[in-house]
Amino acid sequence: MNYTREIVLTVNGYRKVMTGEMRSLMKKGIERHLVPASEFKGPHLKLDSESKAEIKTLQNSIHRCKKQLYKLECKKSELNVSPSKIRDIEVEMEKLQFDIFECQTKIRDIKKACYKNQTSSIDLDA
Repeated sequence: MNYTREIVLTVNGYRKVMTGEMRSLMKKGIERHLVPASEFKGPHLKLDSESKAEIKTLQNSIHRCKKQLYKLECKKSELNVSPSKIRDIEVEMEKLQFDIFECQTKIRDIKKACYKNQTSSIDLDA
């Protein structure tokens, strides 16, 4: 799932713009239909080493974003911070939350793709 559109700002990079759909998904969360492991009838997910490495890097970036979020929360709660500075901090926090959500979505997509490949290779007739 890609909920962003990219706009070229400068020669050296891109800027991500959050769509309204993405903002509402971030607020309410992605709907998940979880089943207890004891009631799950399909095969369990087995990740290959490439997917594990990609998921690990995404989890590290999530961890890094959460640290930055914490630092911004501390800055925001300091005394004598101007309202314009607070707005700037909140915009930066929203960008970090968006990055976290995007990484979580990528992890979910990697797992879905691995599971789809895993189930397609199983011979159900045998």
